[in-house]
Amino acid sequence: MTINQAAAKLQDKTFLLGGFRRKEALKCLAENPDPKAAEILIDAFDKSNPDEKSILDALFSAPGINDLMPCNNPDARRIRDVLFSTSSQKWIDRMWHIWAGSRQEWLGNLLVKKGIAFKGEGQERVVSMLKLGWKSRGLDIITETPFTKKNASEMLCFAADKDKAIQAGAIDYIASLPVKQEWNDIIVDEWIRSESPSIEKIIIDQGRLPSSPAREALLFLVTGRVKAYKEMKDEDGLLFMEALAMASQSMRQRINTVVQESKDSLLAGAYLKASKGIKGLDSDLGLRALMASGNEDGLVDAAEKLDTSKLLELCERWAKNGRRPNDRKKAGAVERALAAYKRAGTFEVEEASPPPDGMQDIFQAWSSSKLKDEDIKKDIGSDDPFLRARGIFLGGRKGTVDQKALLSKAGGKDWPERFIAALFAIDASLKSDHCHWVKACSGFDAELLSAKVECGPDEYERCETIKETLRKGNGPVAARSLAILDVVQSFRALFIGGMIIVRADDSGKMGDVSLTKEKISRDELSF
Repeated sequence: MTINQAAAKLQDKTFLLGGFRRKEALKCLAENPDPKAAEILIDAFDKSNPDEKSILDALFSAPGINDLMPCNNPDARRIRDVLFSTSSQKWIDRMWHIWAGSRQEWLGNLLVKKGIAFKGEGQERVVSMLKLGWKSRGLDIITETPFTKKNASEMLCFAADKDKAIQAGAIDYIASLPVKQEWNDIIVDEWIRSESPSIEKIIIDQGRLPSSPAREALLFLVTGRVKAYKEMKDEDGLLFMEALAMASQSMRQRINTVVQESKDSLLAGAYLKASKGIKGLDSDLGLRALMASGNEDGLVDAAEKLDTSKLLELCERWAKNGRRPNDRKKAGAVERALAAYKRAGTFEVEEASPPPDGMQDIFQAWSSSKLKDEDIKKDIGSDDPFLRARGIFLGGRKGTVDQKALLSKAGGKDWPERFIAALFAIDASLKSDHCHWVKACSGFDAELLSAKVECGPDEYERCETIKETLRKGNGPVAARSLAILDVVQSFRALFIGGMIIVRADDSGKMGDVSLTKEKISRDELSF
C-alpha cells in the first residue's frame, strides 16, 4: 500500500469496512519511514478523525516523525502547533503516556512548554511532575506522593534517570525528606550503591548520618572528614576495615587520597591494619602515610606485618633521617637493626652464562619435573647418586625431607648427595668438603628477603641457629645474609610473646590460674 492509498483509506467512513481499512492504513503509515507519513497522520489528527487516539499513537511511533520534528520546516512547526494548541486533558495525558514510553526529546520539550501535568494516577503522574520541575511550578508532589519508604525508594531511582529534568526533580524531593534516621539510612544506602554526587551533597549539606557506625565511618572517610572519623574513637581500626570492605573501587581510591593527604598517623595505621585483611588494597599506602606523618612508633608497630625487603627500606629511612621512636624498647630495636643494616653492605651477583647448546641446567630440569611424593621416595632409595640427589632436592623444597634426613645425607659417600644436603641442611658443616661453597651461593639471601617479620618462637629459634651457621661461613654473601637476619631478628625479639600460665602449686593440676595475654618482649623474659 502506498502512502497516498493509505491517506485515502484513513478517511474511509464506509459502514463496517471503513474501520478495518482505517486500521490497515494506520499500520502502514506508522511503519513507513517517510516523513510524509507523519504529515498525513497529523492532517488526520487535525481534522478530528474518529480514530484520533489511534492516529496519535501511530503518529508518535512513526519512524519518520524523528526526522521531521527536529527540522525547522513548516510541517514540523504545524505538528507542534497543533499538539501545543490542544486543550483536551485527555490528549495531554495521552502525550505524556507516549512520552513516558518513548522519551522522544521533542515531545518532552513540547510538554514542558505546555506545562500541564498528567492528570491520572500512578507513575506517569509522578514522572510528569518531575519533568515539569514540580518545585519551581508550585506542584504539590509531596501531598500526592507522601513520604513513605516505597515512594522514597522510587525517587532515589529517579535520581539516576537519564533525563536531567527528572533527576533534578527527584533530588528536590529527596532533599525534602525529614532529617530523621529512617530516611537518612535509606539515602546513605543509595549513595553507597550509586555514588551519586547529588545525593552525596544532600547528605553533607543536611548533616545526614546513618545508624550504622561502619557506614558512618565510610561516609567520613570518602568525603575527607578526618576529624569526624577520629571522633568515632576507632582505636582498633575495625570500623575502618568494615568501611573499606563495603567501599567500591572508586570509593577506595578516594579514601587512598584522603589517607595520603591527611598525613595522619592514626588514619595511616588503621589503613595499614585494614589492608592486611582485605584483598585488593594497596598495603604500601598505609606504610607511606605513616612515613609522611612522621610516626616512628607506628612504623615499628607496622614492621611486624612486613617482609624483610620492606623492613630494610624502613632501616634505610631511619639511617638517613636520624629519627627514632619515642618508646625506649622500640628505639632500641631500631638501633640494633641499624647496626646490622650498616654491616650488610651491597654486592653484585653476576648472572651465569647459559649452558651449551643441547644441555640444560640440572636444577631447572629437576624443578620442572612433576614427581609425586612416592616417586621422590623412590629416587632417594635409588642406586643412582644423581637420582638420589634429585629426590633430596625436590623433597627438601617440598619439606617432605626433614632436617635430620638432610644431615644424614651430608656425610654420604657420593658428592651429589652432599651437594644437595649442603643446599638445604641448616647445620651441615662441610668446610673440609669441596661442596661447601654452595652454602654461600644457595639463594638463601633471596629466601630471606621474602620472609615475614612476624613469626612464632620456633621460627625465631631456627633463625638463631642459622645465624650460628652463617657466622662460621666465609665471604661477602654469608656476611650479608647474617647482617640481614640480624635486622629481622632485632624486630622479632621485640614482637615475640605469648601466654604465660602460673599455677599456685606449680603443678600440672588445673587449679587457680593467672593468665596474661599481653605480648611480652623476649628481652623481658628472665629466669
